Amino acid sequence: MGNQAGLLIKRGAKMAGDTGLANAGEAAKTRYHGLDALRAWAMSMGIVLHAAWIMVPGEAGAPKTDASASNWTDYLCLSIHTFRMQLFFVLAGLFACLLVRKRGMWKFAWNRCLRIGVPLVLAWLVLCPIMVYQYNVAGIQSGAILGSSSAWELTWEYFANLTPDSVMLLHLWFIYYLLIVYAVAIGARAALVTLDRSGAVRQRCSDTLGKVIASRWNAFALAAISALLLFPMKTSWGIEVNLVSLTPKWLGLFSYLVFFAVGWLMYRNIHQLPAMIRGWRWRLAAGLLLTISYYFYGHYATKNGYTTWDYPNLVVEDIQFDYEKGERDFASLRRQLLESEDGSIAHAVRNLLPPEHQDFLRVHSTATENQLNGLLMTINRTILPGAELSQQIDTSSLTLSDVAKRTLSQPVSERTSEDNAVLNRQILEAGFTGTILREDVYEPYYYAMRAGYSYIYSLITWLLIFGCIGFSQSYFHAESRWWRYFSDASYWFYLAHLPIQFQILLWVGDEPWHWTLKFLVYVVGTTAVLLPSYHYLVRPTWVGWLLNGKKISIARPRADRHPIGDLIDPQPSARLVQ
Repeated sequence: MGNQAGLLIKRGAKMAGDTGLANAGEAAKTRYHGLDALRAWAMSMGIVLHAAWIMVPGEAGAPKTDASASNWTDYLCLSIHTFRMQLFFVLAGLFACLLVRKRGMWKFAWNRCLRIGVPLVLAWLVLCPIMVYQYNVAGIQSGAILGSSSAWELTWEYFANLTPDSVMLLHLWFIYYLLIVYAVAIGARAALVTLDRSGAVRQRCSDTLGKVIASRWNAFALAAISALLLFPMKTSWGIEVNLVSLTPKWLGLFSYLVFFAVGWLMYRNIHQLPAMIRGWRWRLAAGLLLTISYYFYGHYATKNGYTTWDYPNLVVEDIQFDYEKGERDFASLRRQLLESEDGSIAHAVRNLLPPEHQDFLRVHSTATENQLNGLLMTINRTILPGAELSQQIDTSSLTLSDVAKRTLSQPVSERTSEDNAVLNRQILEAGFTGTILREDVYEPYYYAMRAGYSYIYSLITWLLIFGCIGFSQSYFHAESRWWRYFSDASYWFYLAHLPIQFQILLWVGDEPWHWTLKFLVYVVGTTAVLLPSYHYLVRPTWVGWLLNGKKISIARPRADRHPIGDLIDPQPSARLVQ
């Protein structure tokens, strides 16, 4: 089956370059059903990913952590996260190159604005208020540290004070970043065409880079590029993105631009696709095995408090673990804050906390994961970036790094929030010895471990990308009406699934069911809402036209047309048809 798919690829796509080859239009008629299936699976995998994310122990990003959180769902979430979005950008680059070849740059730009820009704005306008409200309700229900305002009041307050740097994108960050990547690609291609009108230089560069992508060691070579970008990022969970701001994380954006560029080059060298994915079985197996070792390495590192990579921000793993109770040592942190003397670091921290947090510390002797997350996130947001902490204590006796000392020597008005955060983190480590774990970020082994982590993570990503493409091309290369329908529906699944899962979390998140049952409830329950809503409310309406390029009556079959409609390749004339 794999050899048959390879022959079809070679036969139909030999002339898919970007320099006006005579048979390039013929190549654009070649359809890869395997890539359609892969795209649909990857898009819908968001349902599985976010169901697992809700059930990650101690996860601070979801509205609240499910009571049945498990290390198994933690591993599943991490494994999917290592390659899913990167795979999307590779596919997006491949189909973008095809669409430009077929329709031209300006029609491509208009198509992307219509199929991605408009759904992004509409989805944000509809879904963001719902999810903001769900976060506030979940915080109140789980006992997170909040003021006396109701969920409605907190939601209205959020939108009343909305700024470009407080826009809640959440899962919509992907199509927002994709729009930016498209804009960069359009500008870059226009500049290259102007400088190289004959296309000869572009073709030579494409051929050279195509050989790298088609080489037997392509995953290892591309991992080195990705690792260089991943190394300076302040995240322990892959490529950093900004989920709550229109200002992107620039290193993360550039990293995804690299994946997009690789996809573009894959289409320019599409006749070499069989070489790019050869050995996909061992790549897939190696990638999955490496996710296991990476998972245990990550847990060991964060458990010991020296490689969380979120430095200087505080995370739950930075709090000493109480092995007798089997939880983070909130009691020690609380005692130091309440029993601190005037002039001490702990006393200054307590005074800088908002009133509701001070009241919480006085009343509660224990804290849930959500409450501890809330306390640390408040410190990150209100204390770390400011200059007040360093001004309220005597820093002369503290052992600080050269970076922190330079910050202290600067006038307060000239310090950046990043400089303050590094200084204040070291002050916290000194003031809460034995409670807040020290991170030796300026020691050589820290950077060595960071470099190792960055390369292994990147290698896992590329192994799984090539492995998944090879698997899909080998086993899903035949045309299937079911996969056409699934491909169309997957865009709607991506856009609408998260608030549905959040609502299920509000309903059953505190139930003490086994994690397997709870996980199935999130996945099956969300799908049970999405499928009929797509079939009856989206597919035959203007929403279906916006997402998929055409309204499709539910009363008639669609055997006479090709599937359309997702954020990567929505136009039937721009699809790969086999």
